This record gives sequence, C-alpha cells and structure tokens, in this order.
Amino acid sequence: MSGKILPLSESVRSKLRSGITITSVAQCVEEMVLNSIDANATCIAIRIDPTIFRIQVVDNGDGVTEENLKLLGKRHATSKCHSLEDLNSNLGHYGFRGEALASLVEVAAMWTSPHDTGNSANTDQDFAYGKEKSISVAKVPRPSIGTTITVQDFMYNMPVRRKLMKEAIDIENIRVRLESFALIKISLSLRNDIGQSKVMHTNKSNSTLSTFMQLFGLEKSQGLVEVEHIVDQFTVTGYISVQPH
Repeated sequence: MSGKILPLSESVRSKLRSGITITSVAQCVEEMVLNSIDANATCIAIRIDPTIFRIQVVDNGDGVTEENLKLLGKRHATSKCHSLEDLNSNLGHYGFRGEALASLVEVAAMWTSPHDTGNSANTDQDFAYGKEKSISVAKVPRPSIGTTITVQDFMYNMPVRRKLMKEAIDIENIRVRLESFALIKISLSLRNDIGQSKVMHTNKSNSTLSTFMQLFGLEKSQGLVEVEHIVDQFTVTGYISVQPH
C-alpha cells in the first residue's frame, strides 16, 4: 500500500455498497417482499432453492409499466422518493429507496417479469452478474397482474459469505421475518424447493388476532389480550400475552 488516496471506480463502489446493503439470504427476501408490499400486493409467494442459491418472489401487486421497467435495478432509481423532503415526510414506504434491487444486481443474476394493467404482453428485464440485458418478451408470461422477481446464484462473487450460508438457519431466519409481515394482514407463503416442503402459509385476514392464530396456533392466541393506550400524540394498539414463556 502506498498510502495514496485515490477515488474508487464506479464498479468497485457498486460492489462495496451492495455488500453492505444485502448481507444475507433473509435480507434479500425481506427487501423483495417489502417491494411487493409497497406495490400494494395482498398475496406474496416466496420460493427458495438453496442448492443453486435461488430466490423467487411472486406477488399480485400493481406490476411495473414498460417505461418504469427500463429504470428497474438502476441505483437511485425509485418510485418511493423524489425529493429531499420525501426522505423525512414520505414514511409510507419501505426499503432502501433505490438501493436494494441495484444491490442485488451486483451480487446475483436476476430477472423480473412484471404485468400491469397497461401491458398487453408480459416483458422481462434481465440482469446477468451486474450487467443489464435488454428488455424482452417474457418466456413464461404471467396470467395476472403482479410481478415475479427471480434471483439466482446469490452471492456468486462473495465466496466467504456463501460458505456461511446454512440451509436450515437461512430458512428459519426467513420464516421469522415473514411472520412479522404476515401480521400486516396479507397472504404469505414460503416454500423450500428442496423436497417441495411448505415452510409457512397464512391466508389474508382482516384480523391481526386471526393471522396470529394461523402462525402460532390456538393455544397461544387465546393467551392474548387486546391493549390500547394513548400518551400525548402517540397511540399504541395491539395484543399482549398474559402467559409467561
């Protein structure tokens, strides 16, 4: 090392930032599911194949127009934030506001197949290990409105992190994160493609208590009591367990 300070190239900067933004399989799934929730999805299906480091998220959200598809996966291109004021006031969205999908592009092969009300034909936007490919007609068209995002060969350029991935631990971490999203009253399913085993499934419900019962069973749900408390401008509502664990 010469000790000389030099600016990093754009490619190096992108890979460094991606390594900070997306650090695990569970976080990869979380960011994609949050994008689906932001797109008003009420039903989200997640499929995992740890043998080929493949993650697929299918939703029934608003989809992506062909015009927006051209910017999908580009860093700092987002529908969630358009001004400095949005960073403070526009709190109705999740995610990294233009960072998550761009980070995934740098650490995996990714393709997305959206379908919105304005598109007569499905289109694909593909990325191969950090490089964008042209938009093409979808090989497997979606029958309904929504988006399918597939990530494959996850962390292909981060061998140390790949060695730390453990199927059982990763699946459990994903399941725990999805449980909290299910309480937003959306339908969620998680399937491990190895053996075609269903890890979790919840049906859409208007009741948080009903969703909790689907996740954790009748006995635990019967031990909950409803709470509501107001202090100044803050209101807390929900359920709390009266059973010790």
